Amino acid sequence: MLWPGCRRRGGGEASVHGDAGNLPSGPWANEQADALSIPTWPIHTSSLVEWLVAIWLAWRCAEECSQPRWKGVPWGLLPLHTSGIVEHSSLAPQAGMTCAGNTTLSLACLRLANEYNK
Repeated sequence: MLWPGCRRRGGGEASVHGDAGNLPSGPWANEQADALSIPTWPIHTSSLVEWLVAIWLAWRCAEECSQPRWKGVPWGLLPLHTSGIVEHSSLAPQAGMTCAGNTTLSLACLRLANEYNK
């Protein structure tokens, strides 16, 4: 997208992104449009590790508190974690995992709310 009326030094219209996203030809020339950049990979990977830690902590909470209803939370988080893993392969599996995770996590939290609101 171009800024209307904005001109570059030397002529031509300026890009919204300042042409920062234009990679040179070479190994990046055939990269997917939705591919993660190299600086984004550590953030993405650490986020997936955080999800695994959250799943483990929720399971431990269920065991430590002797509340089996808490075990529904990790089951709801697992499809959401899977959605983050498959997000770059295809849109359909990612959408399915996200829908399953949102539904399962919502039901698990509803069970918890009903248990504690008795």
